Amino acid sequence: MIPVSLRTLISVGLGILLGLLFLLWLLEEFRRSQLETREQKKRVRCRLCFFEFDPATDLLNPCCPRCQAVNQRNLS
Repeated sequence: MIPVSLRTLISVGLGILLGLLFLLWLLEEFRRSQLETREQKKRVRCRLCFFEFDPATDLLNPCCPRCQAVNQRNLS
């Protein structure tokens, strides 16, 4: 058996806990940034008034809610 003091045991336990919390935080930030990128790709910018909007339909050429101009989606 390896002799370990209580102070060392608590320090190692806290270090592991903080490391796991940091890893979970990094994973959540990565997931959130991926979700924001995906949502940003769905947005359409009007070619006339430059208004950005989320089209309510899945049409290939949605109309701008502000100026009613027909726009093309970014499919890339």
